[in-house]
Amino acid sequence: MYPFANTVKSQTFRLTSFDAIVSHINTSFVAFYKNNTSDGEDFASDDIITAAFYKALVHFPIMAGELVQRNDGRFEIVVDKPKLNMPNYRMSITDDVHFGPVQSAKFSPPAWPKGLATAGAIAVANPQSNQLHLMHAHVVRFKENSGAAFFVNITHVVGDASCCRAFVQVWANYMRELKIGRAAVKLPLLFGRAVFQKCIPSERMPLDDMAHAFLTQPNPKAEKFARLSSNDCSMLVLKRYNSIVTVAVGYSE
Repeated sequence: MYPFANTVKSQTFRLTSFDAIVSHINTSFVAFYKNNTSDGEDFASDDIITAAFYKALVHFPIMAGELVQRNDGRFEIVVDKPKLNMPNYRMSITDDVHFGPVQSAKFSPPAWPKGLATAGAIAVANPQSNQLHLMHAHVVRFKENSGAAFFVNITHVVGDASCCRAFVQVWANYMRELKIGRAAVKLPLLFGRAVFQKCIPSERMPLDDMAHAFLTQPNPKAEKFARLSSNDCSMLVLKRYNSIVTVAVGYSE
């Protein structure tokens, strides 16, 4: 993680009310890569994959932040360089699943290697450390090094599915750079919510009666729910919707 640790800066990302609403939701993206080399050996090494991951993370410092709830109930993501909340990153190999059958199944989740998804659709803290990782990443090599699956899961307060996919693209670009020397395109990425607010037009549509009542009339139950921690909200959602699964899938050779 040395490229990331040397470049990351302590900073705070202030979140919006909408971010608080989706703070208990995760979004996932899975990219599948086929090994087309003739001998099955000349494929990205573990060192290249891992080094590229931390190079990509340099452009996404928010992924190593901690979701903090302030005294007023609002949320923010705090990136503290001396105490980073690093993504849950791991690599593994499956001796049971070859890339071919997964491709033939059109990458349907039932065909995936067991344990590929290391996080679900609801953001919950690690029960041992009580730490909520904002990002989970798991690389699984298929049988006989026939390919690899890259699972990336991020908490929705960090970004949406497009952000998740963008990280995988940057990660892949750095793998190419390290393997064949083709320089990765480095684009500036902005995560501050103020960027969105600058683009919002000044014109406003009048609220209908229902929306006006919802936003102006006191609601003790809603206020109590809003002051729950993100993890407590997640546990409530899990109890009611334990079968939620959302994932996007990509494929490349």
